Amino acid sequence: EKPAKETAYVFSGNLSYLTYNYKGRKMTDMIEDELKSGAYIRVLCRVNMSSITNIEKVSHLLIKYPNQFEIRHRYQPLRGVLVDSKYARFRNEERVENYREGELDKTARIYYEITSSEWISWLESVFWNMWRSSIPYDRRLKEIQKIGGTNYNLFSQPH
Repeated sequence: EKPAKETAYVFSGNLSYLTYNYKGRKMTDMIEDELKSGAYIRVLCRVNMSSITNIEKVSHLLIKYPNQFEIRHRYQPLRGVLVDSKYARFRNEERVENYREGELDKTARIYYEITSSEWISWLESVFWNMWRSSIPYDRRLKEIQKIGGTNYNLFSQPH
């Protein structure tokens, strides 16, 4: 919702947010606008068979902005974004099937907005700790190719 002017650090699962539109605009177009304005975007997500389709949606941006836009593989439970060291928004989904009958009427999404400088600083430390020990997406894709025999060439797709 609030575009990044300097940095966006994203905690994602399988990049499903790339399939969303916001106010009639594709998420990939919004990401490119941030990159064009000079922002740096770092994404932690699962790079696996189910997320490859979503990575393909931004492969042209990974090629066009290699120093500004990076994706790394990491299983982690958080879903959210830190923007410009000033703002964070996280989402938690409570699924009805994870509860006993009668405990939850329907699946609920809970959003958390954080502006506390202490919390933002701590969350950035968490992000960078995960980032340092994560695997670049292209290396993870090569490993998937070795075991699955499928050829994913996200490095030369025209857009």
